[in-house]
Amino acid sequence: MTETAHLLRSPNNARRLLESIAELDQGRDTERLATRTTNPEPEPMSTAQINPDFVPVLEPLGQGAGNFFLAASLYHSHKISFAAAAALAGLGFDEFHDLLKEHFGYGMVIDDETVREDLRLVNDIHGLDLSSEGLDQAGADLAPAR
Repeated sequence: MTETAHLLRSPNNARRLLESIAELDQGRDTERLATRTTNPEPEPMSTAQINPDFVPVLEPLGQGAGNFFLAASLYHSHKISFAAAAALAGLGFDEFHDLLKEHFGYGMVIDDETVREDLRLVNDIHGLDLSSEGLDQAGADLAPAR
């Protein structure tokens, strides 16, 4: 039904659809490949199928290894957040972080720009000087007296 409604939005597609229905009514049915003309709507992705060649590689890594590595790759390519990746892998925050460190050598990735944005936000909220010089001074002020 959704596909038919989509086809009827375009006058050319509507004409072709009506012609096809008329041909079917007259007993002249022919198989045609569907072609899209303008602005195709994305089709939902089918259930992912793992290449069978991966099975011997993933099997020793335990149950859920495929989900973990897919979630980790989506996280590392900045397609999903850390929390979303952990949830997709079916793992808790700490467990996902530990597995990332075990398999990739590092866990959560925080890029420099994110840190700079956080420092700017803290500076704006508290009026602190969080430039590198300001942080050095703050560290000196917080150092225990000897």
